[in-house]
Amino acid sequence: MVYRLGVFLTFLLLTPNISKPHAVYVSVCNVYETKEGSFFSIRMFKDDIFDALGYVGSSKEIKNDQWNVFLDYVNKNFEVTMNGEKMSLKLNKFEFEGSDYTETLNIVLMGKPLKQSGDVFIKNTLLFDAIDGQMNVISAKIGDNRKTLTFKKTPKIRWEKII
Repeated sequence: MVYRLGVFLTFLLLTPNISKPHAVYVSVCNVYETKEGSFFSIRMFKDDIFDALGYVGSSKEIKNDQWNVFLDYVNKNFEVTMNGEKMSLKLNKFEFEGSDYTETLNIVLMGKPLKQSGDVFIKNTLLFDAIDGQMNVISAKIGDNRKTLTFKKTPKIRWEKII
């Protein structure tokens, strides 16, 4: 009996961990403009978004009709207001990039131009409901204005002015 227990424990210790946690819990969003409009390129680790949504499986198994689950989550936790009104954002790109535990989900949303729009505020609570140490960084370049914002999980939901 002791021999079997020893073999079992050795097996557990020597078997590689399939789901490797990472030490940094961060999502990154780049905000930029082109002549077509404003773009919000959001990247987050695949395993983090899967944990938040309770999704199990490979990113390769996700079909176009399942993107809505991910998009609904992003739309609920990532908002932009322009002059006090919520901006409508349309999907421009949905792609998993990388491999293994470094794989990221890249979602690019597109909205109307921000450059001469007045007050623009942003709220980013992505993954706060799933990960206590989550931090979301936004880098915005609108015209000559550059700004970097950091969102951390706090009791109060924050809106930050980007321009």
